[in-house]
This record gives sequence, structure tokens and C-alpha cells, in this order.
Amino acid sequence: MIEKGTVSPDDLRHLLITDSIDESIEHLKKYSIEKFSLKHRKRVKAMSWLGELIKWKR
Repeated sequence: MIEKGTVSPDDLRHLLITDSIDESIEHLKKYSIEKFSLKHRKRVKAMSWLGELIKWKR
């Protein structure tokens, strides 16, 4: 991909090949959650007037 110019050599530092779940979680935390200050938030309810899917009770 570097040869084709679709990624830069610097992008490879974000690539992780592992079979360890713990290692992959730490990698995601470091390069995604912490880097971009991502936070967990509550799920927003579906709004029928926007045409969003609502489960009907029978």
C-alpha cells in the first residue's frame, strides 16, 4: 500500500497484528480513545417522526 501511495509510511505505526485481545484493546485506547479524547455516551432513543425504526409491542 505504501508503494501505491494509498498510505504513508507513518501510518504503519498504527498497524497492530496480534492474537491478544488485551493488547489490541490497549492499542485502540492509545491511538483512538486517548488521542481523540473519545467518551462513552448514552444511546439516543429512536425518533419515529424522523422515520427511525421503533419496535412495536404486540
